[in-house]
Amino acid sequence: MAASDTRRVVRGGVDEVAVARALRTLLDAGGDVDVFSGARAVHDAPMHPRERVLVHGVVDRVRRQTATGRLLLREVLHTMGVVAGPILRTTGGRPALPIGVVASLAHDDDVAVCVAGAGVNLALGVDVEPALPLPAEIVDDVVTSTGDRAAVAVDGVVDPVRARLLFCVKEAVYKACFPLDEVFLEFADVAVVEGALPGRVEATTRTGWRVTVTTTSSPVLLACARVRFGQSTATFR
Repeated sequence: MAASDTRRVVRGGVDEVAVARALRTLLDAGGDVDVFSGARAVHDAPMHPRERVLVHGVVDRVRRQTATGRLLLREVLHTMGVVAGPILRTTGGRPALPIGVVASLAHDDDVAVCVAGAGVNLALGVDVEPALPLPAEIVDDVVTSTGDRAAVAVDGVVDPVRARLLFCVKEAVYKACFPLDEVFLEFADVAVVEGALPGRVEATTRTGWRVTVTTTSSPVLLACARVRFGQSTATFR
């Protein structure tokens, strides 16, 4: 369920409507018809007065990203029928959400994305990156398992753009799982065990969660992770 909006904003070469549609397609592909989503081009968005403490002293780029993310999250919550006031941070740095709501935010320099749902049997994570190669010096830090390598290989060679999409996958998995057990995960703690990128993959964590992740590489790199409770596993490789 996407936030209803007819705006079409292109900044930095990113079309927010195209990104919102791509994110919605990922959720639908995962069967997540009960999850709401949206995207906004990063801009000088208005902030609730109490949220301004979040950006005190930060550089303009971070201020715009934070403001856009909060505005987008409020819009998505409104679509869910949830009225949200200022969205502050938990002690763990996540957005402080109304009781019964789960959500995840992500942004790059040009676009912010959000997914949100309700209920106690769901955890969500989302990440976004530009559709560019992963810097060569960190490929080995991100591609850490046999399943990872199979997911990003083209003719047996690691594809750097798919490696960056794997980066998104692992970030989204972390965002979905951290609220469940508050365990920090390194890249090597998340492994793809089934599937190839771009597309749908299954990943497991060192802490025992099994996570379904749907991905796309156009118009940006997007990964949406979800855990429906009961999807836990002791398998990790």
